[in-house]
Amino acid sequence: MSEIHKFIFEGLPVRGAVVRLTDAWVEILRRRASNTAQGAYPPPVQALLGEMTAAAVLMQSNIK
Repeated sequence: MSEIHKFIFEGLPVRGAVVRLTDAWVEILRRRASNTAQGAYPPPVQALLGEMTAAAVLMQSNIK
């Protein structure tokens, strides 16, 4: 299950969000790994792509 949780600390100027990309992330990696022409992403690329995907979801959730 992929999800976003927004939070705020009452009385403090702090707010944020936590994103969890479980199902969506597994599907992204599965589709790439099943590509016989190019194969799976190397681990450093997987890490960077995961960070960028999470950042994109957080940015999209804040667009009003």
